[in-house]
Amino acid sequence: MDVFREVKRILRDDGVLYLNLGDSYHNKQKQGMPHRVVLALQNDGWIWRDEVVWFKTNAMPCSVTDRTTPAHEFIYMLTKKKKYYYDKDAIAEPCVESNASRPRMGQGPNTQYAQKRRDKGNAKTFRGGGVYTKGQSFNNSSSAERESHGNEPNESGTRNKRSVWVVPTKAYSSAHFATFSPDLIRPCILAGCPKEVCVKCGEPRVRIVKSEQIKRERKTDTTQPCDDRSPSANNVAWVSNTTTGWTDCGCGEGFRPGITLDPFMGAFTTALVAYRNNRDYVGCELSPEYLKLGEARMATEKDKYSLFESNTCIGIC
Repeated sequence: MDVFREVKRILRDDGVLYLNLGDSYHNKQKQGMPHRVVLALQNDGWIWRDEVVWFKTNAMPCSVTDRTTPAHEFIYMLTKKKKYYYDKDAIAEPCVESNASRPRMGQGPNTQYAQKRRDKGNAKTFRGGGVYTKGQSFNNSSSAERESHGNEPNESGTRNKRSVWVVPTKAYSSAHFATFSPDLIRPCILAGCPKEVCVKCGEPRVRIVKSEQIKRERKTDTTQPCDDRSPSANNVAWVSNTTTGWTDCGCGEGFRPGITLDPFMGAFTTALVAYRNNRDYVGCELSPEYLKLGEARMATEKDKYSLFESNTCIGIC
């Protein structure tokens, strides 16, 4: 709590905190430490906005026989204020299934149930059928209902990022301790740290997005979309979002990269991902051994990518 009070003190008012903690057992009981910590942070004034499940496809095996093998951890998203910087389009993910492959009425695994509902005069609920993928049923809700939950795909076949992130762990040969996978850190930085902020007023540049409703194609005369006089939510296949530019505060003093902070740097993975994505970084690390390891790792990256001259501000705290 002392550490994160200091983090909160220096974090921008529109800044975002992503926190990952592993759990532990004591006296045959799981301690729930990640939940305890995030609740304590909430009681200390942080706003708890989201919880992501990190699913490890290559989780470490264990010999337990009276419970499951742990294959996930949590990533908590907290903020200082109710309004904060968040770029959802920067981390949009590919759609599971396109509209073209959606089964029409009279097709799909729940056809019999859908027919019974239609016989009762509730055909609207099942108009267009459902979206099904291997081993998964998406839903039978209308496009507008899916859109209201942030599930809309855009013109490039993407949708709002889901709260379960499937990321395998990755080893780092120079470290004898656990390190994050860069693929786990990248969404946090892209969504939570602005690519550019004004050098004078500090206002972040925000993506300008143009949205357009894409009408659903109909295959038969019996499934024609409603006309403009009686619009139907099911007439919209998805909402196309196109980035047309970025906001400008008008100061005219130029822009600099946003800054990420990692108070527990370890092997400098957060700094590494920030650097690769054109963000600046600041970090703290207690161990002189880890500090040397991280500085050597970043030196290799700078020779490889040649993005910045030298903009690190890293030391032993």
